[in-house]
Amino acid sequence: MYNSLNMDTSSPDNIRVLLADPDTAFCISARHTLEKHGFSVLIAHDGADLLARFVPDQFDVVVAGVSLRRPNGLDILRHIKKHSPATPVILLCEDKSEETAEAGIREGAFAYLHTSTDDLGELADTIMEAIETPQENLIISDLDAPVATKPNAPEQNEYPIRLMNDLIRSTATKPLAETLQLVVASSAKILKAAYAVVLRSNSAAAFQAVTPYDSESENDSMRAFIENPKDGFAVRIAKAGKTLIDAMPGVKKGYPSLQLVGTPMFIGDQLVGILIAYALPTDQPIDLERVTWFEMFAAQGALTLEFAHIQDENAHLAPDDPMTGVLKREVFLEMADREFRRSWRYNHSLTSIVVDVDSMSILNLKYGREFGDVVLREVANVCRNIVRSVDLIGRYEADTLTMLLLMTGQDGARTVAERLRVGVNAIRLGSSEGLVQITATIGVCVYPRNGCASIFDLLTLTANAQQMARRLGPNQIVYA
Repeated sequence: MYNSLNMDTSSPDNIRVLLADPDTAFCISARHTLEKHGFSVLIAHDGADLLARFVPDQFDVVVAGVSLRRPNGLDILRHIKKHSPATPVILLCEDKSEETAEAGIREGAFAYLHTSTDDLGELADTIMEAIETPQENLIISDLDAPVATKPNAPEQNEYPIRLMNDLIRSTATKPLAETLQLVVASSAKILKAAYAVVLRSNSAAAFQAVTPYDSESENDSMRAFIENPKDGFAVRIAKAGKTLIDAMPGVKKGYPSLQLVGTPMFIGDQLVGILIAYALPTDQPIDLERVTWFEMFAAQGALTLEFAHIQDENAHLAPDDPMTGVLKREVFLEMADREFRRSWRYNHSLTSIVVDVDSMSILNLKYGREFGDVVLREVANVCRNIVRSVDLIGRYEADTLTMLLLMTGQDGARTVAERLRVGVNAIRLGSSEGLVQITATIGVCVYPRNGCASIFDLLTLTANAQQMARRLGPNQIVYA
């Protein structure tokens, strides 16, 4: 491998690294080490998330695990080398995938490293060496060289990038059914298909549509071709675990066949659904680059289905606090612990927020406990109206509410916290002395972060931030 550069820790300032690997613990350790050296590091959830986030002008180096799923590290390498040849790519591998990583070197990767936390300084050194080595000097064999970029490639990719950005925003902010419809519409557009459909496994281990088919006369025939529990297209995709292309014969003699493309939707190693686009044009070949985008849309759709699963679980489990209507403390902690462990496993962002009503003891003393109960109910209503239904809200202490926002990073945390502050500040309640304005102090903490190994660590950091906000005065927010 490469020799250490004994670099000055100030030299990586302003070097931006985009990192993704299936080993979440390695990603967290690597980010910690690289940030100590001065790098700016963003961890992507998986291969699809990495490509969705990658913009050449925003990242200097990409570090990707060859074992990532849909797309894997080699697919990521080819995509970046085609559309941003000057961006160095470093591959991560294990012993069993080293041969694949070596193939990546022949396709233009700068280097490959093993995902070992024993010497993360080597990763920092390799990134610095990649930055200092002009990428045009790297030798790629003619046999394995990627296809030259078409002159209009950047413009051609603006459209799918816009679709992906819309999907990401919708997953975070829109109702689940609406986001699934956007997955379907985007998938059909990217492949120039007439229609698309999302399916989930039912109790009979077959697949059933959760978005509507088209209303054309072929509807029943297409449904049977896709959903047949023995050898339907969805079952074959699930068994193969990869994208398949097929064609359904015309429903009547003389009718043209209908072409289909389908891909599995995974969360980690778990199959959560199938995405199928159908009635593709038969007079032109399928663009494989567009199939790659189709697979990325499926990965984003899998997050939406996972949100639906989480929402179903939460609805089943949730005994409420009778006064505020939010989760009881014990139930909140149990569900929050489960979501924390899920976020740790898949390297998803998680935000904890603590909202404490200002001067609650004075309000109770001055206007009575019933008035205080009304205050808490109104604050709980503000919280419910601002966060998504899939997020958790609980009564943490007597006058304190806490929230857990799933798959929410720094930007989303700041947006929600400010909306909460403004929403509570807008509460006006009648009393014997006229209208009373309500305010609250808010603490916010985002995971992953150093020193945070459990939901209790995260909540403690959030509560400490709220106490700091309290010392600043009413109506304040502090971010841990």
